Amino acid sequence: MKTIFRFSAVLILALSLGACVSLQKYNELEAEKNALQRQADSLGFGIKQLSGDIDSLGSDYQKYKSTSSKELKNLSGSLSEREKRLKELEEKLAARDASMDKLRQTLSDALLGFKESGLTVSVKDGKVYVSLSNQLLFASGKTEINKKGQEALLDVSKVLAKQSDINILVEGHTDNAPVGNLGAIKDNWDLSVLRSTEVIRYLTTEGALDAKRITASGHAEFMPLTGNGSSDGRAKNRRTELVLTPKLDELYDLMKKNK
Repeated sequence: MKTIFRFSAVLILALSLGACVSLQKYNELEAEKNALQRQADSLGFGIKQLSGDIDSLGSDYQKYKSTSSKELKNLSGSLSEREKRLKELEEKLAARDASMDKLRQTLSDALLGFKESGLTVSVKDGKVYVSLSNQLLFASGKTEINKKGQEALLDVSKVLAKQSDINILVEGHTDNAPVGNLGAIKDNWDLSVLRSTEVIRYLTTEGALDAKRITASGHAEFMPLTGNGSSDGRAKNRRTELVLTPKLDELYDLMKKNK
């Protein structure tokens, strides 16, 4: 009888322990399931948010692509226009250089008879320089143009009268010898400027050139061609130069457009 009682007690205890273990396991699994569900919900929200971000980025990309395409097209058009203007500018510069070289040749041919008297014609930096020695134009210390100088200036004016698009700068130059007793002429500045204006006066009166095209300047002894240490060097430095420059208004306009 006692044996049966002990067996029943053990059986009841075993069943109770089994029930407790099963309930604990259930609760653990339930908690794990709830945690996984929360993670799944969180991941679902994250996926939804990422999906929205992807859609937004796709929309932004299309807008950027469209804008970039338009900007690239505009830039390409602007570049083509600049290249066109640059080519036009280069063509005009080449035409200017060819025109000035032709003018140099025309003047050289017209003034051929004066070359032994110290007259030269050259091109430098797109300008034509007609250099007339003082031996050709003036007596020593004088500002009056002599007969041979007048003939040379008349031949120059005949060529330039047909070149209305050419501006003329007349520059007077001296050697470094101080002026002597020349009355109102105080120094080489006075002498160089007075000779320059005398040449202009002759070109506009006898040569009938438009005075608006001509400018006078004097440099005294400060722009020598060579040293003043010898009589030959001083003779080369005593000169009057006609600097012939094409009117560049059209070129300046093109350069402004290319900026």
